[in-house]
Amino acid sequence: MSSSTNAARVVGRSVEDRGGVAVVGGLLPPPPPRQEMDFLEADDPLQGVTNETFLHRIGGEIQSKVIVPVRDHIVAPLNKLQKSLDLHLEFYLSKFGNPMLLRRLLYVLTISVITWTIWRSGFIMSYSNGVVFMERSQLIEYAAQQTDLNKLETDLHYLASVGHRSGTRGDSYVSKFITDSMRNTGLDSVRQELFKGYCNYPTNNSQLALYRDDQLILEFDLDELNFNPLTRDGNLSIINIVYGSKGTEHDFERLTKAFLLEDDFVVVLHESDIPEIPISQQLFMAEQFNAKGIIFIPADSESGQDYIKQSSLGITQFGTGDALSPSWASSNVHTISVDRSMLLPKIPVLPLSAHQGALLLSEIKESGVHFDNGLYSGITDDLKVHMKVETVLKSRQQITNVVGKMEGSEQNEKAIIIAAARNSLYPGALYPNFGTALLLNVVELLQMMRYRFNWQPLRSIYFISYGGTEFNHIGATEQMELESLSITENVYSFIDISQLGLGKEIEVQCSPLLHSVFAEQETTLNVNTTMVNQYGDWTPFMANGVPVSVLASPGTRRRKFPIDTVWDTFDRVQDQLQDAAVQKDLSDLISYVLGTTLQLVDNPVIPFDLRRLAEILSSATIAFDQKYKNEHHFKVAGIVRSLLQWKKLAQHFFKFVEAWKDDVSGGVEPFSVTSRRLDWNVKLSDIGRKLSYNDGLPFRKFYKNVLFGPPLCISDELSPAEYPWVFPGIRDAIWNEHWALVQKQIDVVTKILNEAEHSITKDSRNIRH
Repeated sequence: MSSSTNAARVVGRSVEDRGGVAVVGGLLPPPPPRQEMDFLEADDPLQGVTNETFLHRIGGEIQSKVIVPVRDHIVAPLNKLQKSLDLHLEFYLSKFGNPMLLRRLLYVLTISVITWTIWRSGFIMSYSNGVVFMERSQLIEYAAQQTDLNKLETDLHYLASVGHRSGTRGDSYVSKFITDSMRNTGLDSVRQELFKGYCNYPTNNSQLALYRDDQLILEFDLDELNFNPLTRDGNLSIINIVYGSKGTEHDFERLTKAFLLEDDFVVVLHESDIPEIPISQQLFMAEQFNAKGIIFIPADSESGQDYIKQSSLGITQFGTGDALSPSWASSNVHTISVDRSMLLPKIPVLPLSAHQGALLLSEIKESGVHFDNGLYSGITDDLKVHMKVETVLKSRQQITNVVGKMEGSEQNEKAIIIAAARNSLYPGALYPNFGTALLLNVVELLQMMRYRFNWQPLRSIYFISYGGTEFNHIGATEQMELESLSITENVYSFIDISQLGLGKEIEVQCSPLLHSVFAEQETTLNVNTTMVNQYGDWTPFMANGVPVSVLASPGTRRRKFPIDTVWDTFDRVQDQLQDAAVQKDLSDLISYVLGTTLQLVDNPVIPFDLRRLAEILSSATIAFDQKYKNEHHFKVAGIVRSLLQWKKLAQHFFKFVEAWKDDVSGGVEPFSVTSRRLDWNVKLSDIGRKLSYNDGLPFRKFYKNVLFGPPLCISDELSPAEYPWVFPGIRDAIWNEHWALVQKQIDVVTKILNEAEHSITKDSRNIRH
């Protein structure tokens, strides 16, 4: 120990005296050896000083250098100043009366002015029943400062590194990760919901081969990537194959007129890249024209990569959820057979890669129908196909939702849902894992606001990670079917953030009731607000009248490459996340999501735009009447009159909100105003249920929302200005050319509008101020 200690010491230098000049000289001799328990060095100033003596010395130093100077130079002068002011104040107050009484009066006045100033500052407004309104801009500013993009990147890396298709062990790991992440933020409650659903999984046993003149000309090497969730197993041996472009009704009609669909056939289609024309419609149309099978080819050929898209094949036009328990909870012991399910395809479907698709198309002769994309349909009895699809079926596979809740402080039973799809067949970095990472970030920031400002939203927030999305949205639908009454009465907004991504562009599809919430939110991003015209986890909520909002980046919404492919990896995103401009946009995106969330849950009055609702329905009614009035004389006057009443209701609501703002401008909300405000919120939160029809649409009972929802079939000639997802029952009847049913559906819409408006306005105190 002695030698090592000496070696670590700083070596001094001697000083020699040469003519009065100090010169750095040789090394001093080494110090004497240190004993084993010698804690103090020979030159330590504290050597030989006891602990008691040391403490006394420190206390004396503090007394002489800190306490005494502060007392003499600060406290004593302030005391003198206070006494002088007291004497002067008492002298002047004695001229007006009793100094002691006037002093107390002055104190009360001063405290009142300070309190009034705090209330008028706008940061905190307290009112008589104890609820606190927070200034949302302060919360958003704090959240922007606390946003941790490194954590978002770390979460995204983990989510994209673990395969987690629904019902697999990988999904159980990811579900636990999300559950633990939510619990670690301190949410009021976090739970997992377990459901059962019909699922299938890929094998290496599918086959595809082409024949001409009974000779094998091309055999494809297929693997587990050549798979669509919910495809039907099947074995088709040596039948015609025909190319059908995008598989629209018009495309199939052209093939029919060319007599190309007379015998059994498999149709080759380019998968739709337009969200408004989903793959479920292509499948529906193929079945309508008696196709025996479908081969899908990716539509996006600009990427330069060879890839396969594994799109889900649920027939969403007839509903979402577990295919074997349609319209009732899967926990019910009763199920139907696969053959009876309207939610599953009746024919086998096989996806090919871009390269495999190009090889197949090269074998189709340039004859038959010539499509706009330059390709030909081919002719009958030329090219034949052998097609086999084999999957692993799991009729009652476990599906998991993760549900977290932040309790509301005022109307706890009223709530919004912020949701993100979780499961992916691929790494899924851009979709859906980016949305999941964003959901976790939003939860964390809202909880940080809560602890920093002792804040709670006025109404509750549910944060939900849905499972089973690729199997026709099992998780979201089963939750709705299990808790339908509670959800439709109390959940007044559903926000899906699964499709958000990188970039400045945001496309918001939402109910007209929510247009102003998203359009008027201050942001540096480019926000485009439209009607909902896409299927997703929000569909079962929209089908039951809940106002929904779908936030998406354009590329994600259109499933542009690499989304839904094996190329959608974290490595492709990582470099972008380091870019300063991308980070700025991402921070702004998080602030935008938080801002709209706070607007919905922390605005004292639920910010529904009743006027916008009436305007959209009026425009759709006029467009419908203009298109069919010469050929069919439908009676739409009832809808028109009802919407005039809705506009009056909207004006009443607007006046109430303006009067309420005046009433609370001083900081205190009178109890009578509070009562009316809360009553308005109750009625507004129930508006979706009141605008739904319990019997549902004809032949599609799953969809009970007669105002907004998907039609059975969207014509490829229908323009967006014709509102394809408005009045779905009326559009179904038109597509079927069932003209008597069209008028019946018009009468149903009129009845629902009248009853809902009357229900809201019957209690006159809610529309008076």
